[in-house]
Amino acid sequence: MPRKLHVGNLSHMVLKSELQGLFASHGAVRNIELTSLLKTANARASALVEMDSDALGEAAIAGLNGTSYRGELMTVAWATTRQGKGVDLSRMFESRNIPDAGEGNGSRGPH
Repeated sequence: MPRKLHVGNLSHMVLKSELQGLFASHGAVRNIELTSLLKTANARASALVEMDSDALGEAAIAGLNGTSYRGELMTVAWATTRQGKGVDLSRMFESRNIPDAGEGNGSRGPH
């Protein structure tokens, strides 16, 4: 059963059709899931690419990992279980620096 490849360090402007073309040069592509997290100048996108077989996945890793694409060095590797299932992004923007209402210098929270 084919596994997914994680493709990282992509420009947020990358198109699914472009990735299809890149990976198709290494064999049949079953599916591509493209994710762009932030629409800013420094935003990065990533993708999960499912090749038709593990052998084709190995060929894509060997041929594309570390290559320049749209001015960025793309990373291509086997996806981990977490990457393959998708990531819960709800905690991504959770602040770690805001004290609870009862903590801090007393200027925050109910009086």
